[in-house]
Amino acid sequence: MTTDIVARPGLPTLFGTPDPEEILRAAAAKATVLARVIKERGLAISISGHDHVRIEGWTFLGSMVGVYPVTVWSRPIEGGFEARVEARSLNGDLVSAAEAQCTDEEANWHDRDAYALRSMAQTRAAAKALRLPLGYIMVLAGFEATPAEEMDGVAHKGQTPPAPFCARHNTAFRRY
Repeated sequence: MTTDIVARPGLPTLFGTPDPEEILRAAAAKATVLARVIKERGLAISISGHDHVRIEGWTFLGSMVGVYPVTVWSRPIEGGFEARVEARSLNGDLVSAAEAQCTDEEANWHDRDAYALRSMAQTRAAAKALRLPLGYIMVLAGFEATPAEEMDGVAHKGQTPPAPFCARHNTAFRRY
């Protein structure tokens, strides 16, 4: 038995088998590795005691199972941008799709440049496109299924909402 995920013609799942026990074993094996990497690399943020994984964790999970986010389009809307991202297998099969937006009406984004709004719309759509088919693996790993980027600006029970995060510099964006 293998825990590799391989899309095979005629088989109904990314795991190459319709057997639920084999799917569970493979997903649990992926979840164990995923949890370790997310914790070691700080790829989740805590909001009201719940850990929400950043896009880097979602794309890592996607690469583990052979599903990759592909931006189909991003376009301006009033006050911001919207984007559509499809989650696809390496052979191009559509696995999922999502649309998201980011506007200057949001508290964390009202003073940001247009490129940043466009980028966040794409990031949110990518996280959602991956979350739809793969969220159960994230939950098996012990994290919330809602990506951190969807929680941007959300404050819970007196907490300050998280600032937009720059993964390259491993820090929150500064306000000027």
